[in-house]
Amino acid sequence: MSAAETTSSFAAARAAFEQVIAFTRQAAVDEITHGQLERELATRMREVTRVLFQDHLDLREVREARA
Repeated sequence: MSAAETTSSFAAARAAFEQVIAFTRQAAVDEITHGQLERELATRMREVTRVLFQDHLDLREVREARA
């Protein structure tokens, strides 16, 4: 598998993480408490982890099919 294929296979996880970054850059986030921000980030990062795991499983499936 080429480096390009490996990178593109994790595009969904990268996009999910970029959404978290975009969220934290919003001015409105300055108005919530630290606790609220921590909870929101925990929720959003669980989703990033889920998407990353799925991206890995998808890549594994491709590798196993080639073997």
